[in-house]
Amino acid sequence: MFGFVTISRGITIHHQNCPNAKLLLTRYGYRKIEVQWKGLEQRDAFRTAIRVTGTDRIGIMNEISQIISNDLKFNMISIKVEAKKGVFNASSN
Repeated sequence: MFGFVTISRGITIHHQNCPNAKLLLTRYGYRKIEVQWKGLEQRDAFRTAIRVTGTDRIGIMNEISQIISNDLKFNMISIKVEAKKGVFNASSN
């Protein structure tokens, strides 16, 4: 994963296999920043909201939820997903 400094939306996070990643890095490589997920020292619970937007395809939400649950060890309480014209938007409360 890497962070990309956008003009109007702050920093967006992209997977290296993201369809947009190659284009972004080729044209705007100077706006790439390194990012890393860090676990909590103390496994205290806290709530946060996330929003993910991307190209819709079969299994994409499964992949995202597997990364959040299995790799990052976070518990997702709820998620809302909408897809229109090949683009999905997923958000949590």
